[in-house]
Amino acid sequence: MSSLSAPSPFDPPPHFSLIHPHLYRTSTFTSLHLPFLRPLQLRTVLSLGPELPSRALQSYFDNEEGKGVRFVHLGAGRGREMGDWRPVREELIKEALEFVLEKRNMPCLVMDQSGIHETGILVGCLRKLERWTLSAVLAEYASLAGSRTRGSNEQFIELFDTDLVVIPQGRGGSNGLWTL
Repeated sequence: MSSLSAPSPFDPPPHFSLIHPHLYRTSTFTSLHLPFLRPLQLRTVLSLGPELPSRALQSYFDNEEGKGVRFVHLGAGRGREMGDWRPVREELIKEALEFVLEKRNMPCLVMDQSGIHETGILVGCLRKLERWTLSAVLAEYASLAGSRTRGSNEQFIELFDTDLVVIPQGRGGSNGLWTL
């Protein structure tokens, strides 16, 4: 989109995609992407990165237009620890998984600065929780990360213990995690 064109409902944020009905992923979006995001009728935007939201994004959540959309910044203050091989803290991914499994948070948009790293790890761990094969999980991660694939992200996904995740009541039965 050129800087002269008006915002369009057909311009998604970079790395936007559907994870499940009512659960989406993206990189940090701007006000130019609001016409695309409005029809999703988001209830929650979950930020996994340590970065603070831009002024424009914060303004969106603070003004009339953003009322009813809750901004949750789980990544705040949870940067990577020095000397640790892990690209994110395990408790961040555990809490984020429990958050996106709660029906009351839907529709939900998950984001980080790039839309690839923290979000990609979360989606990979969610797929493990859904009992996807590891090869399918890593193939989906690689297809969305492209040339920005990181071995440490893939290793984190592979080693993540899904037994740590508390699945909300009413989820995870014979009908799967996404029974609404």
